[in-house]
Amino acid sequence: MMKEDTKSTIKDLCGLIISFAAALMLIVSVVLRFFVKKEDWQGLGIDDTLATVIQVALVVASVVAGWYAKDSWRKAKDKWSAWYKSYKMRRIPEINWGNDGFAYMTVESRFKDNFNKSGLKFNIDDIKPRPKDQYSYFADKKVLDENMLKTIFPQENETSVRKISPREDYCANYKEYMSKMLAPYKEKKQSYLFSKAPFIFAEHYYFYSILYYMRDNTNRDPWKETKKNQYRSLEKRIENLANEKDLGEILKSCVNSNSTDLSQNQQNIDSYTENTLVIDHIEKFKAFVKGNNLLRKNVHIIVDNCGIELISDMILGLYMLEQLGINELYLHFNILPIFVSDVIKSDVEDAMELIAGDGKDENRNEIVRKYRKYREEGRIIETADVFWNMPIPFKNAPEAIMHDVFNAASTGLVIFKGDLNYRRLVEDRQWKINELLEDRIKYIKNPVLVLRSLKSNVLLGVDCETSSQKDEAYPSWKTTGDFGIIQFVDGK
Repeated sequence: MMKEDTKSTIKDLCGLIISFAAALMLIVSVVLRFFVKKEDWQGLGIDDTLATVIQVALVVASVVAGWYAKDSWRKAKDKWSAWYKSYKMRRIPEINWGNDGFAYMTVESRFKDNFNKSGLKFNIDDIKPRPKDQYSYFADKKVLDENMLKTIFPQENETSVRKISPREDYCANYKEYMSKMLAPYKEKKQSYLFSKAPFIFAEHYYFYSILYYMRDNTNRDPWKETKKNQYRSLEKRIENLANEKDLGEILKSCVNSNSTDLSQNQQNIDSYTENTLVIDHIEKFKAFVKGNNLLRKNVHIIVDNCGIELISDMILGLYMLEQLGINELYLHFNILPIFVSDVIKSDVEDAMELIAGDGKDENRNEIVRKYRKYREEGRIIETADVFWNMPIPFKNAPEAIMHDVFNAASTGLVIFKGDLNYRRLVEDRQWKINELLEDRIKYIKNPVLVLRSLKSNVLLGVDCETSSQKDEAYPSWKTTGDFGIIQFVDGK
């Protein structure tokens, strides 16, 4: 029996042939009407009436045939468009895909707001606007080199439990990475950076620059007050979260809270978006944990944002310790607050203060008590590492992280939070959206859970039909923070 897609292709081909025939008939009818003289018809033995009938018949036939074949033209157009998009994606850049203007738009829209939040003494009005690139002031400064980076990193990586990432190695690696990313633009003005350089590089360069300018500030976290303001604005969400007992709802809260990103403009910060899930693997993950696959295993969470999101992560971790029987919970923090709301170790105490509130809610007090208890017992391990601050893909992680986090025999699950961690997970390339995530993270042998609110274009594991529907209904659906994913790969 002939397959349905083959039948459809043959039908569409026949439709195209008919439509070409219709066009030809229409052309012939026009030629007969305006270019064939009366005497020419008579010479063929055709009187005026019959000639008129022939012309009308040709027009009617062409219209009918064209109407019949109209869907074939639409399908042909869609297939051509899909093929062309596929063709454009065949050549994937070596590390990152050159941005489509999103990096520049991001920096441009956040520039003033971020500098104001940092408290940096900076007279932005003194900057002379450049055509199409008016916010690249710091791009004209000296590109951050290895030695400049060392001035913003702590002297010792004392917050890393295993001391697995000396800053010298990473600063050297970052220098090499920056040189590679800047190579195509050596003969261009540095202000060209944000319109053409890879998005992940441009973002890190931008925020590293702010930290470099703030290096003499005694406060290691220039975003401290901004974070506290967010805590206060979102405190009303804590009570509901503290009372949540369902794993699926806790996972959703982890995604929803990721929609709030302090590096964004204020109007996006004040909202707590209930994300529409375009990938929903909740039941798949529940089936996985129901099979005791995490019993006496370790779980690693690569965290993202502080505030309500960090609290959601902490509550998820407590659930796993108490309900799923995991052995240890590792929370991996940044060593530097790069993207404003990035979690550093000091944010944990602020989060617990926020959970406790006025101390009158027993459920909230219990969360704080349990967290401190498990931490003291060594079952919750908080670790910070230079590597989480780098724009380097996770597949290029140092041997220690590969061995102790991604591929450890004791690891039952690695949870990646947020947009940036996802982009580093898949190398921030413009993959085909219907490609499987598991095909791109084979370097991780353990199960992986992604909890992410969509705020950039990189995405895998969505079927083409769903993607097309979203593109038509919500053209910016991959960047607004209104949609999210709960994506699970079992590691088999």
